[in-house]
Amino acid sequence: MPIRVVWRSRRQPDRRGIHALRLRLLLHRLRPPRPQLHHPAGRTRRPVRRLPHLTPGTGPHPFPGAAAPPPAHSLEPTMTDESDAQRKAKRLQQRADRLKADFEARAAHNADLYGRFAGGQPIVPGHSRRSALRDRARADAHFDRTIDVYKEAEKAAGDARWAQVRADAQDAITAVTSTRERPWGPADFLPGDIVMVRTFQTGQDTYLVKRVNKKTLTLDGGGGGWDDPKREYDRVLSRTRGGVTVTNPAEGENQ
Repeated sequence: MPIRVVWRSRRQPDRRGIHALRLRLLLHRLRPPRPQLHHPAGRTRRPVRRLPHLTPGTGPHPFPGAAAPPPAHSLEPTMTDESDAQRKAKRLQQRADRLKADFEARAAHNADLYGRFAGGQPIVPGHSRRSALRDRARADAHFDRTIDVYKEAEKAAGDARWAQVRADAQDAITAVTSTRERPWGPADFLPGDIVMVRTFQTGQDTYLVKRVNKKTLTLDGGGGGWDDPKREYDRVLSRTRGGVTVTNPAEGENQ
């Protein structure tokens, strides 16, 4: 008996997709309508959600006496008082001192724990063997913890030193920028001027000005042009022209 093959010209619908579409339509009907606002001209529009404008000293988390935040394009350091960078350095130094004192106390106590085995006293079989093994295990565990505390103290001391260096550099930069009567601008520079700029955070470097742009200075990187850096005007700390160095832009207007 020959086998009859029937080719279907149309694809059968997916029942699962149909059920999913019906479920979405049902949920859309059950969803509450959005509120509509009536426009005076007769049109309706959706309400616009706006965030409240918070000023320093107001809002759910006020900061009494807080200054206005710097503009987004400003690259001036935000830690401008001693209570930020210096306090952080002091906290790290206090933590380093605590860990150092803890290490010294543990080292002294560790010597007492090994006092039973001073001079290479061996563990002999007998009624004291169990207590000797227990004391040695306790001393070994305490010694391992002492080594860990020593490493933590060394790391904390290094962090405290670098934090103090950054804080001192931050204070030096703040002392320069706080005396400005106005910010630096393109009119304050000429090609050939020598400028000191902040390179990264509190790092400083000296460059020769090659080109004065609207928002940046193109500096001579010493590589023939391919490595010439660009620095914003608020990164400039001082300008030297004709052997005269100024840190306040208002002082160099007549030069």
